[in-house]
Order: sequence, then structure tokens, then C-alpha cells
Amino acid sequence: MMHEGVFEYMRQSAEAVSASYGWQGLLLSYDEIRQLHNDEQEARFATAGELLAWHVRNATGIARAASPNARLYVWDDMFNPYHNAASEGTAADGYFLINGSMRGSWEGLDPKEISMMTWGPCDESAPPVPGLPPCKFRSGLEFFAQRGLRQVVGGFYDFSACPGCPTN
Repeated sequence: MMHEGVFEYMRQSAEAVSASYGWQGLLLSYDEIRQLHNDEQEARFATAGELLAWHVRNATGIARAASPNARLYVWDDMFNPYHNAASEGTAADGYFLINGSMRGSWEGLDPKEISMMTWGPCDESAPPVPGLPPCKFRSGLEFFAQRGLRQVVGGFYDFSACPGCPTN
């Protein structure tokens, strides 16, 4: 995330997409990150979450400069303390090859700039699936709402019934 040229590549890509398509929304792809905070450059940050917060703040500025009127979106999983950002970085709860805690990653999300795409929904009343964390869908929605983030629920292939959730 910090290697030479990363932000320049992002800037060039954002400008090219904006010039070519003029889309009203851009998705910053920060989902399912499998490796982070493992080299000397990234070690200047105390945690993987702090690194991700810093990175998304910078990427937001780049995307905003290229597309001043576009809505910016991110998937929630790496920022959600009830999903992948729940990791404290211990051997017991380690998340793939991420070195350290993902907590605090959400500090890089500016509610004036970012809308949250939320995985789900899931059935919180169902017993946890072995090997997966328990469903805390509503807790994640409430967490981001309290932080002032707009949300879109991405209920697609991960769908399971959500008893008591509003339907239309």
C-alpha cells in the first residue's frame, strides 16, 4: 500500500476513469484484503488498521480530485469491527497475512465523502457457521450509522434471511 508509485497509479487511473466515463459513483476497492502491514515501509504505522485508515484517506482525496461530484463507496468488511476489522492481530484471531490489528481502520472514512456498501444481510438468530464469525449484521449497520456514514446493503450472494428486518 505504500510502495513507490501506488498513489500515482491511483491518480492516473482515477483521472482516466473520470475523463472516459464521468460516472456518478466510484467504488474504492478495499475489500477482502489478505496481506497488510508486513514490510518496513508499512511498519511505520502502529497497526494494520492505522495503515488502512491512512491509505483510504489518501485514496479518497485522489478520487475526489479526479471526480469532484462522484459519490465514493467502499465495502464495509475491512472497516467493520463486527466483520474483518474485528481482528486484534493475535494468533487466535489473526486474519490471513495481516500483521496486527485491523481495529481503527474505520478512522479513515470521512462520512462527508464515503458511502458504505455493507455485506449482508445474515440471520443473527442462526447458530454460527464453524470457521466463520457470528453474524453481527445489525451491529455493523448501527456502528456505521453512528459514525454518520450513508449505507447501501449489498444483499446478493451472501444473502440469508434477516428476521425482523424491514422488507419491501
